[in-house]
Amino acid sequence: GLSVEYLQKALGKSVDNLNDLNSAINIVGFINGLNGDLQKNLSRKSELENENQKIEAALKTFRIDDLAKDVEGLQDAFSILTSKNVETLRESLEEGKRCPVCGSVHHDYKADGKKLDSATSALKNNLAEKKAELEKQRKEEKELSSKFSNNTGELNSIASSIQNINESLKDSESKWSVIESKHSDWKKDKNALSSMLDEFTSTKDKCEKELESFNKIQKEIQRLDSIKD
Repeated sequence: GLSVEYLQKALGKSVDNLNDLNSAINIVGFINGLNGDLQKNLSRKSELENENQKIEAALKTFRIDDLAKDVEGLQDAFSILTSKNVETLRESLEEGKRCPVCGSVHHDYKADGKKLDSATSALKNNLAEKKAELEKQRKEEKELSSKFSNNTGELNSIASSIQNINESLKDSESKWSVIESKHSDWKKDKNALSSMLDEFTSTKDKCEKELESFNKIQKEIQRLDSIKD
């Protein structure tokens, strides 16, 4: 017949198997979660890197230094053309000699004041356009540089997260290897493992009841023997 040692061993094995199964479910579930987090981080990393590449390309298209020089030159010219000394300057121009304002060696404005007014107006408009473009590019550069900086900070944070996730994955995979070495027929699938819970729990409960029943019978036998004696 069955011995108490056999029943205790069977119960111990069923308890160990159930504990291993619960551990396996938790470990595989944790690994699945880590892999999900890893993919999210890698996807975000790729997104930010692509965005920063576009920002770098956009920043190279700006002409802020050139525009600033243009604005400075136009502002100087406009200041001269609108100063009280412009008439003196106009009168001093000589054909064939370079104008200190526009650089031309031909001076149509000297004889025609209307042309000078028209040129001054055109210069004013050009100056306004250059200033507006300079301000626009400076604003865009500031916004893009800030975005690039924020993205870089997030990328550094993601790199740290990926490193931590990989370390956790390595540890969890090591724990799974221990389970797998004891239960080579178990699949590394949370649903498959979870579907085994009822069977393993039932086996444990059955072993507990058999041992409990065996112990009751042994006590009854001992009671009867004591009466007989």
